[in-house]
Amino acid sequence: MVLYTKNRLLKERLADYESWRFLASSTGEPPDVLLQLAKEYDIRVAREEDELQMHFTSYLRLTRRFSAPEWRLGNREPRKGWVRISWRELRRLLSEAVRLWIVSIEREVEWLPEELRVKADKVKEHVERTVKAKTLKTRGQLPPCVEEIKQAILRGEAVSHQARFTLTTYMLSRGATVEEIVELFTSVSDYNPSITEYQVMHIAGLKGSRIRYRPPSCKKIKLWGLCPIKDGLCRFKGAQ
Repeated sequence: MVLYTKNRLLKERLADYESWRFLASSTGEPPDVLLQLAKEYDIRVAREEDELQMHFTSYLRLTRRFSAPEWRLGNREPRKGWVRISWRELRRLLSEAVRLWIVSIEREVEWLPEELRVKADKVKEHVERTVKAKTLKTRGQLPPCVEEIKQAILRGEAVSHQARFTLTTYMLSRGATVEEIVELFTSVSDYNPSITEYQVMHIAGLKGSRIRYRPPSCKKIKLWGLCPIKDGLCRFKGAQ
């Protein structure tokens, strides 16, 4: 049904659901089963007695959208290209591999039984109407980098921690409320209401360190690979 709709947001949501379903159902699976799954998903994992390691290329591919500090490669002390992980972490990384595999499916489904087609069309229409409403609500002149991040989020795409930070700080600087920003993120496949609200409030200086963060500079946005302007003619300027 999801492939029939050709809707990226729905596919992202399905991928996220199956990812977490795998994580829940894989509890208690024997190590050999997890290692075989890693092999099937082309994940380089090495096991020596009780120690488990993953090659940094596989690790970086699977942790790209993880924002928690403990997943950062610099905090893992890799040795000769290998990163030490636990069996619990392997399960989490395998669940991400499941998500990425589903997102990568490009097969087109042109026909469904009438009953399923009607349901699929209704779901697709509801999602597109919701995204359009959010687009109209946040319409305004935005820097190209922020606009591109916003549109990616409205399409349900997984965006980086830096991209979310950039959008949040800029929207706050324009006077958007915490509630309005949190609502934007409801389209993201890994949306979690409580975590998203806490992160936005933290950036707004209402939680944690109580420091209100400013939008990143253009230099930093370029460093993060978020600037879509290649000719240097952008007339917007990030906060310096």
